[in-house]
This record gives sequence, structure tokens and C-alpha cells, in this order.
Amino acid sequence: MRRNDISGTDALAWMQALNYSRPAGTAAEKQAAEQIAASVRHAADQVTVEPFAWRHRENKESSEVLASQNVCAFLSGAERDTEYLVLSAHYDSVPEGPGAYDNLSSCAVMAELLRYFSLHRPKRALCFVWLGAEELGLLGSQAYVARHQKELRNCRFNLNSDLAGQEGGVDVLGVTAGEEAVDTLRAICRAHGLSCEFKRQVWSSDSNSFAMAGIPALTYDRDGYGMHTKEDTLDRISPAALEDAMLRIGTLAEELASRNPFPIPRTIPESFQEALQRYFQAKDRYELLTDEQRSDKFL
Repeated sequence: MRRNDISGTDALAWMQALNYSRPAGTAAEKQAAEQIAASVRHAADQVTVEPFAWRHRENKESSEVLASQNVCAFLSGAERDTEYLVLSAHYDSVPEGPGAYDNLSSCAVMAELLRYFSLHRPKRALCFVWLGAEELGLLGSQAYVARHQKELRNCRFNLNSDLAGQEGGVDVLGVTAGEEAVDTLRAICRAHGLSCEFKRQVWSSDSNSFAMAGIPALTYDRDGYGMHTKEDTLDRISPAALEDAMLRIGTLAEELASRNPFPIPRTIPESFQEALQRYFQAKDRYELLTDEQRSDKFL
């Protein structure tokens, strides 16, 4: 992947149509999911919108049921459809602002990468997922993992993006996997002249849900300004910075999806497993509903 293969300008234009607050469980969030699905349908082999619902764990009987949805776009691989990678970004925002940096920018990065990979297919399949209700505790990614337990046995890696597109700052890859994973990812970035700071830890984003399911994962993050405030606006987003995110996530995805055998073991160190359990226990305010518990009137 080269910079002239992608377009930060197109990604920024894509963001314009979704430049409004998208709080989890609202009509605005549902509208955003419908717009995302419509915008990527032409590039994917298959696009699905997967609803899910939740309620507060306290006072279950009287607690309001809220609903969201994940948007999934699948691209078959050139050679190996049984194994695949998941590329993800949450599209909901806090109520205070339009969430351009957190996390509409990453959604645009994923849309542009989907376009690129539809024209340059790696050996393995790719599944792009725009996740709902992240701001309430990674609910969309937890729902996705629960729904796709069987297929995820063949998922080799999750590349998640959360906070992208502002000028300045440091490109960080938070890797929840073993040291061998960091060594492999760092070597790929160096070979392509891509500077990154690597942090091997549990990250506070949707990559945690995949790691909790035993799938090595990372979150791309660029330091920036205005997260969770009204200052998180589109005018702070740069086409060049969007391309920086695309190059790092896209290059790693392209390399990992093409190498045989897969270069990263599908294991999560025990220390991370324990840290992930503590993380989710601390955020256990909401109960995801099963298909049987859920009523379609909420979706």
C-alpha cells in the first residue's frame, strides 16, 4: 500500500454526511448505521446490519431496553476464505458533540480501506465492522463476538482504530497479544518506513472484546484533542493524518492477510486474560440481551 493508493480527501468528504452527534441507542445512531451500510455496499461482497439490544443490570424489570446495530462488510480473500482478519471502528459518539476524532475519523479510514482492498485483495478474507454503542462499554463489539463465536474460530487478528485524523501527536499501536506479535508488527512497520509507538497492554477500546475471545488484537490511536467534548469537531481533522492512519492499519492488514503461515500465534497471555476480566467486570453496567430476550419493536 502506498499513499497515492488511498485518499484522505475522500475520507474527509465521507465524514461530512455523518457529521452529527450519534449517541448509543438513539435514532441518530441508527441513521448513521444506515448511512454507513449504504456507503460501503458497492465495495463489499456482502453487507449486513446486525441489531443488538441491552438494558441496565439494576432494576431489570423496569429498565428501558435500548438498541443499536453493527454494520459488517465482508471481502473474500484471493486464496484463503476460511481464515480472515477483522478491521473495526466504533461509529457512536458521546452526546456532547459530533465525535469527529472519536471516532468518525476511524470509520472513514475503514471505509477507504475497504475500497482499497476491494481492488487489491490479499490472500485471506477481511471483515470490516463498524460497531455501535462503544461509549457505553464496548457493547457493539461484545455483541459481535457473541453472535459470531463459531466463525471467529477462524479469525486470526483484529485491527481496531479508535481516535484518528488529527495533525500532530504520536501514532500508537496498543497490542493485546504476546511479545511475538509486537515483534512481527514492529518489523512490518519498519520495513515500510512507518513510525509507530508500540504499547503492549490492554487498551480501552473494542479490541478488548476480541482479545477476551482469544483473538490477538490491537488498537490504533493518534494522540489528539477534544475527545468526549463539544470541541471534537470536523475542522480538526486532516486528510494527511487520515492517510497516516490508513497506511499503518492498511499495511499491517495487507501483510498479515497475505503471509503464509500466519506470523502471529493465536494466543492471549495469561496476564492479559486476567487484566481483561478485570476490565470487563469494572464496566459491567449493562446486560446484552439474547435474540430470545429481545423484542423487534426496539430494533
